[in-house]
Amino acid sequence: MAELIVFGVPYGFQTSKCDNETANFLSFFYSTWKPGEEFVVRRRVDNSVHYIFLIHEKPNNVFIDANGRSGSFFGMDLAFKNHYVTDSNKVDKLLRLLYETYVKGEIIEELPNGSRRHKFKDFVVGGNDFIGEYLVKGMQKLLKEHPELNLDVRPLPPIKNEMQRS
Repeated sequence: MAELIVFGVPYGFQTSKCDNETANFLSFFYSTWKPGEEFVVRRRVDNSVHYIFLIHEKPNNVFIDANGRSGSFFGMDLAFKNHYVTDSNKVDKLLRLLYETYVKGEIIEELPNGSRRHKFKDFVVGGNDFIGEYLVKGMQKLLKEHPELNLDVRPLPPIKNEMQRS
């Protein structure tokens, strides 16, 4: 029912395995941002709901790609088709815990000077979605260890008098 998609700029914008429409949607997050971490929720016209956790540079520091170029970022998108989570704060906490436990130091290196750096140039290598699969297993383990973060997922109600976004 849910899909975890990893995206960002390890060496040019990339996503873990997902359809082209979702990859195009996530590429919009490769734009101007504020330093730090951000959690956003977006409902798309295809009735998918995206819970997105973004990691940018820390204030007054840089986030560099695996080749040393600044201007990078890292994101995780927990996407649901025709469903939503009743308490988005739980998704925020889950994705932050996933970052702290499985991303920080493993996928993203946090340097002593406060800068961040991607450790890998690619999310998918030879068709192998190794980072996405690693994080899915990590998230499953975290949900077992932290039952308070289990998500109440419900069918998505129809859009009523809301602006449609793609």
